[in-house]
Amino acid sequence: MASAINSTSFNGETLEIIAFRLHDQEFCVKTTTIREIRGWAPSTPIPHAPADVIGVMNLRGSVIPIIDLAYKLGMKSTVANERSAIVVAEVHNMVIGMLVDRVSDILTTF
Repeated sequence: MASAINSTSFNGETLEIIAFRLHDQEFCVKTTTIREIRGWAPSTPIPHAPADVIGVMNLRGSVIPIIDLAYKLGMKSTVANERSAIVVAEVHNMVIGMLVDRVSDILTTF
């Protein structure tokens, strides 16, 4: 479970991470890279897009790609449902949405 993760703080700073699930595995990323977490909503497919790109969505006037993160990491593709979420993150100065099975926790360490 995500809350059992041990972490060391550096220089007395607080570290915040978000935990999410892909199939039966738990992953975490720093919240500093996360813009927002949205519930699942269908995206607009793009013809001839790479297999890991589900489509695009309009996020307050900006069109962002939605990535099947499980597929991108070499797992079986995620089948979206009502518990799925789109984690909107900034990766290498580009905003993307990552489809995850569910967000499980937001953790803070000191």
